[in-house]
Amino acid sequence: MNVKHFLLAGWAFLAALTSCKHEPSKIEPVEKPPAEESKPFPIGKPTGVLKTFAVGPAGGELNDLDNGLKLTVPAGALKTETVISVQTVESTCPARVGKSVRLLPHDVEFAKPVTIEFSYAAFKDSLASTKALSLAYQDEKGVWSLMMNRAVNQKTQTVRVATTHFSDWSLATAVRLLPFSVTLSEKQEQKFQLIQYVKINSYEEFATTLETDEELAPLVQPEVKVIYEGQPLNPAYAKEGAWQLHSVDPDAEEGEIHPQTNQSYALYKAPAFIPQPQNVGVSVGFNVRKGKVIFVANVMLMPKNSLVYRIGNGPWKTIHDTFVVRQKGEYALGGFDAVSDISVAIIWTGEVGTYRWSMVDQPKNATTFGLNDMKGNNHYEARYWKEKEGFLNSGGSLTITKVGKVTETVSGKFTVSPTGLGKIGVPNGMIGPAIEGYFTVTRMPDVQ
Repeated sequence: MNVKHFLLAGWAFLAALTSCKHEPSKIEPVEKPPAEESKPFPIGKPTGVLKTFAVGPAGGELNDLDNGLKLTVPAGALKTETVISVQTVESTCPARVGKSVRLLPHDVEFAKPVTIEFSYAAFKDSLASTKALSLAYQDEKGVWSLMMNRAVNQKTQTVRVATTHFSDWSLATAVRLLPFSVTLSEKQEQKFQLIQYVKINSYEEFATTLETDEELAPLVQPEVKVIYEGQPLNPAYAKEGAWQLHSVDPDAEEGEIHPQTNQSYALYKAPAFIPQPQNVGVSVGFNVRKGKVIFVANVMLMPKNSLVYRIGNGPWKTIHDTFVVRQKGEYALGGFDAVSDISVAIIWTGEVGTYRWSMVDQPKNATTFGLNDMKGNNHYEARYWKEKEGFLNSGGSLTITKVGKVTETVSGKFTVSPTGLGKIGVPNGMIGPAIEGYFTVTRMPDVQ
C-alpha cells in the first residue's frame, strides 16, 4: 500500500470512529419535484455505447459494471414489457463525481419505485468525503437536482436512491473541499476552500445535508435540492469546522494550516525544509447530530527541483537537480543522480493537462518517458514489444498540474504501465514493471 492510500485509509477510519454508522435497511422513493429558482445546464451528448434490455411486469435487474451502475426494477413496477436503455453522456452537473448515465425512456412512470445504485469505488481516492455524496438527476428543462434521501454504503462503496422516473443521472456531492490533491515544495502556499452546490439555510440544515443515516423514514414531501454552480460555503457554517494536519510520520514537518476569519477556507504553508517526499493530510471536521463528518485533502510535499518515482511497488526514490526546458513548443524534463547513476527524461507538447504516451503512433510531438539505470543495466521506456504486434504504447499517462513562467515551477505526475525494459547486450526487449512518480522542478530559460 503506498503512503497516500495509507493516509486515506487512516483518515477514513478516523471518520468512521467519530460517526454513528448503520447498515442500510430501506430506501424510501422520492418523486420528481418541480424545480424552483433553478438554473438549466446543457443536456449532455452521448459518449458511450447504447445498451438495452427488456423488463416486464415480473421486474428485473441490470448490472452495468463498466459504468458502476446497478438498476433494480421490482415486480409490478411495469404493466407491460418495456425496453430500457443505458448510455453514458457528457456530465454537465457542476457537483458531479465522474460520468453521467442516461436512463431511457424518460417518459416511463413506474407503479413502484425502482432502485438506482452507483459505485464510487473508482473515485474513492479522489473524494474528500463520502458523507456528502448522493445521486443527482437532470430534468427535461436542464435543471440538476440532488437527492437528499439516499443510502451510502461504506462497505460496498455505493450510493442508492429510489425513484419513479428515468432521467440523466450522476454521482454528485453537496459540498466539496478543493483542491483534493496538490503537490507543493518548500514554503509554497495553497488555499483549501469548502464549496457548496446547493442552497443551505442554517447550520442545522448543513449538518443534515451531510448525514447519511441509512434508516430512512417515510417521506411526506420530496427531499431534493436544486444544484447550482459551486460557491464558497457560507462562512457562518464553515466557522464550525476544525482544521487539522495529519502525517504518517509523527516526527516529520507537516507545515502550517491557518483558518481564515469569517471565510470558508484555510491557507496551508509548506515547511521550509523538505528532506524527502511525504504526504500531509489537510482536514476539516464538522460535528453533526450523529457524529462527525471530516473532509480530507492530500498534499504531496516534494523537495524542489526533484523527481520522485518508484518501480512496481518498490521504495520511493528521488532524483535531485532535475529541470525543465521548453524548445519550439516542446517541454523536456531531465534529471541525473550521480550516486546511483540513474537518469530520467520526459518529453511532452502542451501546457496543463493529461497526455497519453505516444512514442509508437505519433512520430512528431510525441509524449515520451525514459529512465536509465546504468549500474543495473535496466532501461525503461513508455513503449513495449509484443510478438506479432510489435511496439505498443504503454498505458498510464503524464499529468501536468502547473506550468510556471521561466524561473518558476513546473509540476506533474505520471504512470507508465507496463514499461518496456531493455538491457544492453540482451537482443530482445521485455515487458517491465509499472513506474509512477511526481515532480516539481524549475523551468529554465527557453531554447530557440
